[in-house]
Amino acid sequence: MKRLLLAAALLGGAQLASAQTAAPAKSLNRQTFNLHAAGENQYGYAQAVLVGNTLYISGTVHPGKTMAEQVAGIYRTLEKTLAHHGLGFQHVVKENVYTVDLNAFPQENELRKKYYNGVYPTATWVEVKRLLMPSALVEIELIAMKPTP
Repeated sequence: MKRLLLAAALLGGAQLASAQTAAPAKSLNRQTFNLHAAGENQYGYAQAVLVGNTLYISGTVHPGKTMAEQVAGIYRTLEKTLAHHGLGFQHVVKENVYTVDLNAFPQENELRKKYYNGVYPTATWVEVKRLLMPSALVEIELIAMKPTP
């Protein structure tokens, strides 16, 4: 019995010692992209963050009086962000749409589909009570993948 307790104590001590000397976790190799640095810094976010081959694009809004104006502006902005990283909409694998009017957004789907040109990502459309920018009717975020060499 004493041998069993001694073995357990030694094993536990060895595990504790190895946990204490484990190499520190490596930080992510991340690249940030700011489209409007002042506003992004004010709210504490980046327009996009590239980690490895994955590009995460923040929820994007655009001023406009109508859903059509806002959607068109948002997709132009997303296109610029993708292009900055050498990507296009064919590299988008996930799209999240947040809108205050889920009945109005599908009316802009033809414009959306033109950007994807038949190569559609997974998508989630959600109706929300409001967005951070009070006049925003829609906000769109993307995840895109860079091709591996």
